[in-house]
Amino acid sequence: MQTGMNDVFNDTDTKLFHWAVSSRWREKKMTSAARKITMKGIRCIGGCNVTVEKKKLGPLVYWSDTKSWVTKKLPVAGETVEILPGVNMVYDLPGDSPIFKLIIINGRLSFNNPAKPVDLHLRAKHIFVNIGELFIGTEEKPFTAKAQITLHGEQAADSIVYNGAIEAGNKAISNIGTIKMYGTKRVHMSRLRAQVSKKDKAILVETGLDWKAGDKIYLAPTGHNYLNSDYAEIVSYDTKSGSIKIKEELKHNHFGDSESTASKLSGIDRRGEVVLLTRNVRIEGHDTDGWGGQVVTSDTINTSGQMQSGLLEMDNVELYRCSQRDTFKSAIRFEGAMTSKHKLHGVVAHQGLGWGMFIKSSANIDLKNSSFIGFHQTGVTIDASQDIKMVGMNVMDVKSNSDRLKTVGGIEKEACVANCSYFGTSGCKNVSISHSIAAGCVYAGWVQPGHKCGEANTNFANNVAHSSSRMGGYFYADKGAGQSACVEASLF
Repeated sequence: MQTGMNDVFNDTDTKLFHWAVSSRWREKKMTSAARKITMKGIRCIGGCNVTVEKKKLGPLVYWSDTKSWVTKKLPVAGETVEILPGVNMVYDLPGDSPIFKLIIINGRLSFNNPAKPVDLHLRAKHIFVNIGELFIGTEEKPFTAKAQITLHGEQAADSIVYNGAIEAGNKAISNIGTIKMYGTKRVHMSRLRAQVSKKDKAILVETGLDWKAGDKIYLAPTGHNYLNSDYAEIVSYDTKSGSIKIKEELKHNHFGDSESTASKLSGIDRRGEVVLLTRNVRIEGHDTDGWGGQVVTSDTINTSGQMQSGLLEMDNVELYRCSQRDTFKSAIRFEGAMTSKHKLHGVVAHQGLGWGMFIKSSANIDLKNSSFIGFHQTGVTIDASQDIKMVGMNVMDVKSNSDRLKTVGGIEKEACVANCSYFGTSGCKNVSISHSIAAGCVYAGWVQPGHKCGEANTNFANNVAHSSSRMGGYFYADKGAGQSACVEASLF
């Protein structure tokens, strides 16, 4: 059914349709569980996969100008807003926007980035980047003020899909167009230069950082208890000494030293990691019903049979209170995103309600100096994907859900990074992870395919795991890649 068929969607409406299926279940002796069919009603944005014609962008128009809108009125709270094809809209409303029901982008929507910075805050229940573009800053001119998108909504809100196979869900930025967000570059991590103890309100880190009062930081555990993480807010930072005063007392002890321990411990620096959580470009899930926001990028085929390729580029972007509990709808999700080249550099996603990042049936994703901290079950999950490159990543503070999950083929599901292990142990190709840290992890830091005994290690090198609940890494034989029972891990 397509939009315009006068269908009514409410709790009292009843629709009757006939559906038949033929099966040889008796002959095949199928169990009752195997014969079970679940049917789910799904409503699409403007009709499933309806083709929208792209148009050449016109001159700049401004959101705050009534002449920019067909109605000659500014959009108000609760409305569906469309950036029409060919419209080159600049979002320039200072302060908090109304909470819009849905924003559909078929033209271009870019955040105003003038020489004199102005903070912007766009609020909506759902943002759908269809054939259009959503820009905050550029690679050449990163955004300088504060730009925030807050996603509103609750768990019971309508779920929306953009094709019959991939459900975007609710409280989401759904992308089958182009999203590029570039925030101000920040120093993403330091090390503790002195031991700190429980109840301390001062720590010592590296000098010359760009950290400042009001920034949020994370201190990774350095002992045997994987739950001993700390989150703090900076009150002051002395660039010359590296001294930081924090707002609240620390809850745990953390190891630090004036010099790296690498020369004494086979290249391993045992000093506690301190990760910066704050960026000036931020996506937040509003705290409603304990239900987080999400950003999902995919490819799809429209009704004209044309491929629409989602593209996501994020550089120094923060995601807070994103991901949805007890689902695969992570803070950042790539699902069926095979054709574009995606980039996440200096991104930090923290204190979510479910998974940190889920890469499913996707390709060509470049991850560098990014952090996924404070999630549940897994920080990063990769499944049936290829050409994924992770360098300098921090995946930390991943806790178990209350309901324990079953293993697959004896492989534990929960970990900071589950590389082609959560749904099975095949289907991934050319996934490279290097110079990355997993800390404070449930079960293991890395659940990861090893390499054949005696062969060179090309896809997993110079990584560290510490302070996990059971082990640093679990390495398994990837039979889909032709590995035998004899596998090993090295440079770890």
